[in-house]
Amino acid sequence: MTGLVRLHTVAWGSLWFLVVVAFTAGVGVIQAAGAAGAMPPLTSPVEVVVENGTDQPSSAPVPDVLGAP
Repeated sequence: MTGLVRLHTVAWGSLWFLVVVAFTAGVGVIQAAGAAGAMPPLTSPVEVVVENGTDQPSSAPVPDVLGAP
């Protein structure tokens, strides 16, 4: 029975266990920070302006594509 459970198998299992625990803890910290309002929103203000339809035209000069003198 001892021959079936090798040392590297136990080591890999322990590593995966630590990875899963660290990932779960990280997700919990991010969710707690988001719930407390300590994180910025995931969408940028530019996207919000474009979605609301209040995007103002640019004040830059329009290039002359017809080649008028």
